[in-house]
Order: sequence, then structure tokens, then C-alpha cells
Amino acid sequence: NVPHLVSASGMVRVLLQELRPHFRMYVSPVNIDPRDPAMPISTPPDYAAQLARALGGPFSTLGMPEDTKALDHGILSDDEYRHIADQYHQELTAVLFHNLDHFDGGFLFHYFGDTDLGSHMFWSAFDPGHPMHGRRDKKSKDAIYDYYRNLDRIAGRVMKYLGPDDTLMIMSDHGFAPFYRAVNLNTWLKDNGFLGLTNEDPEAEFFSNADWSVSRAYAMGFNGLYINEQGREGGGIVPPGPEKEQLLRQLQGMLLEFKDPETGIKPISGVYRASEVYSPRHRDLAPDLVIGYRAGYRASDETALGAAPLAVTSVNERKWSGDHCVDPAQVPGVVLCNKKIKARAPGLRDIAATMCARFNAPPPGTSRGKNIL
Repeated sequence: NVPHLVSASGMVRVLLQELRPHFRMYVSPVNIDPRDPAMPISTPPDYAAQLARALGGPFSTLGMPEDTKALDHGILSDDEYRHIADQYHQELTAVLFHNLDHFDGGFLFHYFGDTDLGSHMFWSAFDPGHPMHGRRDKKSKDAIYDYYRNLDRIAGRVMKYLGPDDTLMIMSDHGFAPFYRAVNLNTWLKDNGFLGLTNEDPEAEFFSNADWSVSRAYAMGFNGLYINEQGREGGGIVPPGPEKEQLLRQLQGMLLEFKDPETGIKPISGVYRASEVYSPRHRDLAPDLVIGYRAGYRASDETALGAAPLAVTSVNERKWSGDHCVDPAQVPGVVLCNKKIKARAPGLRDIAATMCARFNAPPPGTSRGKNIL
């Protein structure tokens, strides 16, 4: 017993990797046990335990149980990762068809992440143009296709449950692009005089070496660029109004002309104002500019964490080799339906409006979507 702490039930998945000459065993992160959850993980709260009983045992409860970091850092091989991911897929499939077997009307949503995480982790295995291609297991070259084939078979099974008036919609909120090279956007801002540093420690994170007294802009997250605005940021120096507007125009123009010094390619294909991307309701929380990277490029992890490495671009040598944090025009999603789609250019915001229309429910007053059916 540890004072001031409570006991909680948890589960791990174990994979014996090697006995000789060295013992190696992979242990997953701890999952909340759905049979005895330490905190509510379902609505209603007892549904998780009911589901575990119905399925004959526990199931993974992590939000993203596939351990992409373990694959990225060589703790898991391609085969081992796929083996574990297939087990998660089987769990999700069992949940889906259990729910369909007991479904008596209404709305059912089910999420599979196979194609998303599979495309992140195995893009370089099938793309000869990726710098990691020659270092991937050749058996993994069809992994992404396998994930799509599996989901296609599941879609066929689901269709057998449909009645004549039932609507089946299959959708993704984005497509995918290769991730060949990373952009260190804070480094670009520093090199062009927009971000001041107290020192050039390439490993400093969370702007610990930023000099806010001379910094006019900074990048945070994968696609966000912010103005260091007076009255908003703690050390803001750029007055809101004409001066900020002039700075935004300057940044937009310079970023679109920026070329990767190693390849000569322009890594950025679009730079969008918050007013172009976000609804007014929460726009004050949004980045001032949203950076749309060209397919093949993405912001570096260091950029997301507020760091400024020495080089402005770098080769992506990770197994995380495909991505969608790019210009949305280059990675459109998809919507498939067993009913005729009447809208010419359906968008993600239309899905909620369409669902409301199917159930004769008025959409929220803030909704900007339309019924696509």
C-alpha cells in the first residue's frame, strides 16, 4: 500500500519477443479494465462491463491502443506491430457486430483506425520515393492495402444487416500524403527575424529560450502560427490592428515563397487566415495563420513542441512516414453512402447536418453544414 494513493484495476498486453540469447518482452501501456473501470469510460457507466461480459472477456480501452512509438523506436518489428494491431482490430470488429446484433433502431457510429495508423506507419514500406523505403521490411509493402481490404470485407458484412430504409455512411475526415521531409518553422521564423532567442539550444522546448521582447511571431502545434500580440500573449509586442495585419500579410507572402534549401521545393502550398478556417464562435482561440504544407512535407515534432533546431528542414527517417497534417486541399476525405449523394462537394461539416435531417431533428443554430442526401 502506498499512502495517499488508491488501488485501481488495469490490464497490459504482453508479447514475448525473444528467449535466447537475450530475454525480451514487450509490455503495453496500462489499459483501464472495462470489467472494473477505475473511472467512467462509457456512457452509461456500466456499459463497458456489460460489453466485456457479452464479448467473453476484456478489450483494449486506450484511446489509441496501437503503440506507434514502440514501432517507431524499434521496440516492435513491423510483424510484431501488425500482429498486435490485428488483435485490436478483431476486438473492434467483435464490438461492432455485437452492437449490430442487438441494434433495434436509431443511430450507430463505429470507428476503425486501421487505415489511419496503418498509413502513418507503413507509407514508406510501399512508397519507393520515401527515404526510409530501403530500410523497411519488404513483407510490409502491402500493409496499407491489407488494412483497406479488411475494412472492405467488414463493410460487406455490415450491408447484410441493412433494411430497405436504412442508411449506411462510410466516411473519413482526411486522406493521406507522404511525409518525406520536416520543416522546422520556428527555425525559419528565427532566421527571418520574426522570433528572437536567448540562445540557440536546438533541444530547448516549449519556447524556454524565446526572447519575447523581440519576437513578433511563433509556431506551435503542427499547423499553427501565432502573432505575439499585445494584450493577448503575456509578452506580446505587436499591437492589434494595422500593424498586426501588415505582419500577417508579410508572413503569408514570405512563407509561400520559402524554398527548402536542400531540395529547392516550396514546402508550403497554402497559408490561411483564421477567418478562412474557423467559425466565429471560438476563433479567438485559433492560430492567427494555419500553415498548409505541400504533400511530402510536414511540420517537425520540434515545431509542435516550440523548439527551433539548427536546420530549417530535415529528412524524415522515422517509420511514421505518412501524414495528413498538410494543406487540406491535398488530402481530401471521402464519404460513401448507400443513398444517392446529391451535394456536388460534400464536406465534413455536412455530416452532422445530414444526420440531423435523417432523424428530422433541427441542426444546432451554429451549424454551417447542409444535408447531402
